[in-house]
Amino acid sequence: MYLFSHAYETDVFFYRLQVQVFRQQLELAKELQRPVSIHCVNAFGDLLEIMQSIGPLPGGAILHSYLGSAELVTPLAKLGAYFSVSGHTMSMKQDKAKKMLKAAS
Repeated sequence: MYLFSHAYETDVFFYRLQVQVFRQQLELAKELQRPVSIHCVNAFGDLLEIMQSIGPLPGGAILHSYLGSAELVTPLAKLGAYFSVSGHTMSMKQDKAKKMLKAAS
């Protein structure tokens, strides 16, 4: 499982290291054509930027417990992403959750 969470507010060094390792993991998965599972917390813009820089993932990517915006669903899907949701979706504002779920379906 590939973990990507936003730690920038608390530790800039850790966040930069996490991004570096995350990129390496995605590049390896792309090279080996293996699927990835990504859990992203409060860093969906960064996630999209990183995935765009690497390009589509032939093995695909599952964005576990996706809580990002509806606007990011299409560009992430074009890069090989699939989306799973969990009970945490209930913590989102109702309009945002409906919009995101509709975009992901």
